[in-house]
Amino acid sequence: MNIKIATSVASLLLAQNLILANETTKLDNVQVVTTASGYAQDIVDAPASINVITAKDLEGKSYRDVSDALQDIPGITVEGGGGGRPESTQIYIRGMSEKYTLFMVDGKPQGSSQAYYNGFGNSNEIGWMPPLSSIERIEVIKGPMSSLYGSSAVGGVINIITKKVNNEWTGSLSLDTVLQENQDAGDSRQYRYYLSGPIIKDKLGLSVYGSMFKRDEDNFKDGFRKKEKYDNSAKLNWKVNDSNSLELIYGKAKQKNLGTIDKSGATHLDNERDNISLTHEVDWLNNNTTTYYTREDVKIDNGMNHSEYIRDTFNTKTVMPILDNNTVTFGLDYKKEETKHAKNRFHGKANANLERWQGAAFLEDEWFVTNDWSITTGFRYDENEHYGGEFIPRLYNVYKINEQFTLKGGVSKGYVAPELKQADPSIAEQSMGNTPRQRLDIGNYDLKPESSINYELALLYNHESGFDAGITAYHTRFKDKIEKQRICESTQGGKTGIDECEYNGQMWQGINEYTNVSSADLQGLETSIGYKNDIFKVNLNHTYSDSEQKSGKNKGKALNNLPKHMVNLGVDYTINKYINSWAKVKYKGKTVEDGDKQISAYTLVDLGINYKSSKYSSFYAGVYNLFDKQIDKSEYGKTLDGRRYNIGMKLDF
Repeated sequence: MNIKIATSVASLLLAQNLILANETTKLDNVQVVTTASGYAQDIVDAPASINVITAKDLEGKSYRDVSDALQDIPGITVEGGGGGRPESTQIYIRGMSEKYTLFMVDGKPQGSSQAYYNGFGNSNEIGWMPPLSSIERIEVIKGPMSSLYGSSAVGGVINIITKKVNNEWTGSLSLDTVLQENQDAGDSRQYRYYLSGPIIKDKLGLSVYGSMFKRDEDNFKDGFRKKEKYDNSAKLNWKVNDSNSLELIYGKAKQKNLGTIDKSGATHLDNERDNISLTHEVDWLNNNTTTYYTREDVKIDNGMNHSEYIRDTFNTKTVMPILDNNTVTFGLDYKKEETKHAKNRFHGKANANLERWQGAAFLEDEWFVTNDWSITTGFRYDENEHYGGEFIPRLYNVYKINEQFTLKGGVSKGYVAPELKQADPSIAEQSMGNTPRQRLDIGNYDLKPESSINYELALLYNHESGFDAGITAYHTRFKDKIEKQRICESTQGGKTGIDECEYNGQMWQGINEYTNVSSADLQGLETSIGYKNDIFKVNLNHTYSDSEQKSGKNKGKALNNLPKHMVNLGVDYTINKYINSWAKVKYKGKTVEDGDKQISAYTLVDLGINYKSSKYSSFYAGVYNLFDKQIDKSEYGKTLDGRRYNIGMKLDF
């Protein structure tokens, strides 16, 4: 309650002072987005709760990847740190983990965690996103978008929009390092590059971009592991004529994680990803059709087993204005998933290679009832090889009360099919580490898809002076959640090493089965207030979230271990045409982990400065965790870095 009051008072005082400070500032606040409806439109008109991170927002800060940039958005929780499995960063949208978030690049779905060994793929999708040097903007939709994008978009969508191929040759190179004040913590360094321009002017263009990131291992228990990441991509764009264009993208990335047993924990995990896509876009009459094919191939090796995940996707989408007040989006979508595993990964007589297809047809209409009121109706029918048909609707209203106030709200359904291994009863995967014959997780042919119904209502305010504010309330009913349910347990619970559970002739201490066991309610309130002019920008937001499981063994408990309260404050100040400074404050409230262990609240403060020495060069520096707040696994369930210093430079040419 104190956090709510403090945030509300601070917001009101901030708004009053900023409006009085500059009543005549004029700004062009028009921001174009594409994810909410499948075509370009003003963010104010977009039929969804949406936030945008621009390329300018990403500059001058020591962001490792997209996950670092998402932390300031209300309704988004980024959980990670040392002391867990490799790739342990988790992105939550309104309390739903990234399993229920659809990651896209230029509107094309990404997904690769199914290759990973028993949970080691958590957050893998975010690790494969393009390097920040290639990003034009990031669009984040909170709430289900399954009617337009299909399975997985239960919690929301994160769409990375990359830069277009330039008409003139331009490029950038950035280098930076992070130096830890604690000498036992691992330093890191990274570079990013981007180069783009014409091969044949006005006909054929090329972009190449990539990054390298390295972090040293922490020299203490439950710290960060040694990590290396390499990412390189090329984009070729051919303007066939005034109406047709083709785009070919190929990317290759590698990640290596290594921990030693006396430090961060003995682990070995090597990942490799190849991604290729071909896109055709045609303008015909007053319509636009975009068709693409993508193939994603992920290989992983954890030192004992090798696995591979292959996903082929074909999508065609047409945007068609009808009369003067309707825009219809319709199309077809098809994907085929396949996993290949080493024979020794699964116990028993399981087929280590699995595959499944899923097809869909979708239709969405945005009807402008008046110039100030639009209604979006969406329908999608999914046909899954294993689960049959699923009808997924959406209804959303946008009403402009006047030039400053906009009211948004709607109801939508979310839907996600079980993973391949979860639905195959012949699959038996060892859990609880590598200790022989501890526990098995087995699939279940009778699983149902997980689904949700989401309601939201938002009131937004934007003033030409540069002041903006917003409040959004949401409620989600989540059902058929898939969890592991114990179907056999040794009488001593495995404590004495007695194996009493039989599977395919082998004895185990316990056996779990994937089962639809619970439903849950999630609700929350997201508030934000901000102001910007030519030299000053400030934003304050607060997120309140709550959840309760309505069935299953954890009935009455929260669905997740996330804090109920989070507050973010960000300030940017342009001192002169050469120097810009910034500061961030992040508060995470207390939370309760499994077993009713309470995790304390904490606050982190970062600040930095950017210096543009010339038209082609700039330097930046920052101090992160300014007050050296110690976050360790024993008290907080994770390890975060203490005070550290970032220095870097960027060259433009």
